[in-house]
Formats: sequence, structure tokens, C-alpha cells
Amino acid sequence: GHARTGRQQSAHKEKTGINLSLWKNLSTQRTDTVGSTFFNLGIFSAINRLNGLGVNVLGAVTGRDMNGVQISGISNMVGGSMRGVQVAGITNGNNLSGLSVSGLVGITGNHARGMVFSGLANITGDNSNGMIVGGLLNITGEKTAGVQLSGLANISGGNFSGVTISGLLNVVGDDMKGLQI
Repeated sequence: GHARTGRQQSAHKEKTGINLSLWKNLSTQRTDTVGSTFFNLGIFSAINRLNGLGVNVLGAVTGRDMNGVQISGISNMVGGSMRGVQVAGITNGNNLSGLSVSGLVGITGNHARGMVFSGLANITGDNSNGMIVGGLLNITGEKTAGVQLSGLANISGGNFSGVTISGLLNVVGDDMKGLQI
């Protein structure tokens, strides 16, 4: 009896699979599933974790980590770490490792590593490294390194190492090491 119950709980925790979604609560894999989704296709989806490919017409909310490729027309929101490629009108993820492409705004938490591109603005947290390209504006936190390119302005909290190039203004709070143009 007891061992059987343990297996049933374990199977529930590891539930994985395909999520086909019309809307948040109208899907084949519920948001409260503890496991991972390997393939997500929908209009607007809300899933626990994505380890694979997610494609949505409007957007997706991933409660935990996203590992793979996530493409949405309007918005991708990730509560945990984002590793891979994320493409949308607005992207939001933490601990980015990879590529984020946004039509309007790209928002990453601390420890972003990789490339962040957006048509309008990028906002990254502390300890970011890589290339950040914004059509108008890039705002980064403390201890940022890499290359920042923007049409209007680059603003860094402090301790920036690398290259900042903008059409109008570059601001670094403290300890700039590198080149500003």
C-alpha cells in the first residue's frame, strides 16, 4: 500500500509531455503540473516548465525554467532561469543564458549571459555579460561587462567593463573600464 502510493506521487511529479493550449486554463497540460513540457503549441499558454519548443500566437507564461526555444507574438514571461532562445514582442526571464530577441522590450534579471536584442529598450539586472542591442535605450545594473549598442542612450549602474556606443548618451555610475562612444 505505502510503496504504491509513493510511486503514484512520483509519477505525478514527473508528468511531462505535450501542451496544446487555447488559453491558460483550456489546455492539455494544466499549469499546476509539477513536470516539464517538451512541446507547447497554443494561443496563450501557462505552463510549469518548458524543456523544448514553445510556440504561441499571443504569449506564454512559464512558472519555472525555460530551456530550449520559446516564440510568441506578444509576450514570453519566465519565472525562473531562461536558457536558449526567446523571441517575442516583449520578453522577460531571469538568469538568461542564450539569445533574447524582442520587438519592443527585453527584460532580464540578474546574471544574464548572452545576447539581448530589442527594437526599443533592454533592461538587465546586475552581473550581466554579453552583447545588448536596443533600438533606443539599454539600462543595466551593477557589474556589467560586454558590448552595449543603442540608438539613444546606454545607462549602467556601475562597474562597467567593455564598450558602450550610443547615438546620444552613455552613463556609467562608477568605474568604467573600456570605451564609450
